[in-house]
Amino acid sequence: MVRDLVGQDLGLEDSLADAGVNSLTTARLLSRMREEFGLRVRAVDVIRAETVADILPALR
Repeated sequence: MVRDLVGQDLGLEDSLADAGVNSLTTARLLSRMREEFGLRVRAVDVIRAETVADILPALR
């Protein structure tokens, strides 16, 4: 899913900014997370996250 949006696979400690994640990418990612997995994450939690791992607490 992330590969489709940013063109690469990301590990837990990879930088979202370095991968090119921006507000548009975040909106697309959140939409796909809802559609495919039923997960609801706030955009602000992704935008504030520095790494993929920083998003994990928002999934609980």
